[in-house]
Amino acid sequence: MSAWCCIVVMMCTINNGVLSPAPMSAEVKETYDRHYWYAQAQETLQKRLQYASEKNPVAKNVILVVGDGMSLTTATAARILRGQRRGQSGEDTDLVWDTFPAVALAKTYNVDAQTGESSACATALLCGVKARYETLGLDAGGRFNNCASAINSKVTSLIDWAHEAGKSSGIVTTARITHATPAALYAHAPSRYWEDDSRVPPTVRRDCKDIALQLVENEPGRNINVSYS
Repeated sequence: MSAWCCIVVMMCTINNGVLSPAPMSAEVKETYDRHYWYAQAQETLQKRLQYASEKNPVAKNVILVVGDGMSLTTATAARILRGQRRGQSGEDTDLVWDTFPAVALAKTYNVDAQTGESSACATALLCGVKARYETLGLDAGGRFNNCASAINSKVTSLIDWAHEAGKSSGIVTTARITHATPAALYAHAPSRYWEDDSRVPPTVRRDCKDIALQLVENEPGRNINVSYS
C-alpha cells in the first residue's frame, strides 16, 4: 500500500477588503517563468538540506495548512485572544504552530502585483511558481482572462508530485472546492473566476475547461482520493 500524503487547504474568513494590483510601469520579465522559480527552489533546498541530520531525509506524510488571509498581525491577535480567554495577559501565549520544532516565514506577492491575491499566491505555495494576478495554476506566461496564454503556461502542483511518487492525496477546505486556493492544486485557468462553465466565455470553452470540470475530468483532480468541503 502506498504511503498517505494529505494536502490540507484551510480557508480563513478574514475579510481583507478589495485588493488591487500595483501599477506596473513595464511588462514583467519573461525570465520569471517556471524554470526561474524551480531553480530558486532547488538552490534554497540544497542550502537547507546541508543541516539535515539524515543524508536522505524523506517525509512519510505531508499536511500543508494554508490560512488564507492569516497575516502576522492576525496571528498576534489570535495569540492575545487565546491567552486573555484563559485569564492571562495574552501576548506570551503560544499557538499550536509556535511549538513546532521548525517555523519559517514566506513572502507573498504576485509577479505583477505587490499585494497578492488568493489564486496567484496559492499557485506560488502549491506549485512553487510565482504567477500573475488572478490567474490559477499558470506561470507568468498566463494572462488574466486570456485562454490562449494558458495553454502553454500550465504548471504542476504538490498533488501531481505526490501521485508521481505513488502516494495518495486529499483536499480539505472550508471554502468551495473550486475556490482559488484549493483549486491551485488541480486546475489551470487564466481566471480564478472560471469556476463553472457559465463563467467561461462561450468562444473559448473548448480550449479552456472551467475549474469544476477540470477537477472531475483532468489529472490530477480525478485521482484525488479524499475531498471534503
